[in-house]
Amino acid sequence: MAYYHIVARSITQAQQMTKLLEKKGIGVKLARAKASLTGKGCGYTLRVPERRFVTAMQTLSQKGLRPQRVFFEDETGLREVIV
Repeated sequence: MAYYHIVARSITQAQQMTKLLEKKGIGVKLARAKASLTGKGCGYTLRVPERRFVTAMQTLSQKGLRPQRVFFEDETGLREVIV
């Protein structure tokens, strides 16, 4: 299965994003981000199924919540995407 990893700049932003997306019926998995994803030692990611990504990004955008970075993961690996 393919997923998008939405990188939040803080735990507070990640929690806000998670709460908002779950209210919209989009299940996410919140986790600490690897340093390779954030470029530094801290950060959090929200893992969103590929099929719900567009809706998730639209929902976050409507509330002014912009991710720090976004990555796509599938069986071939992990790569950054520009949104």
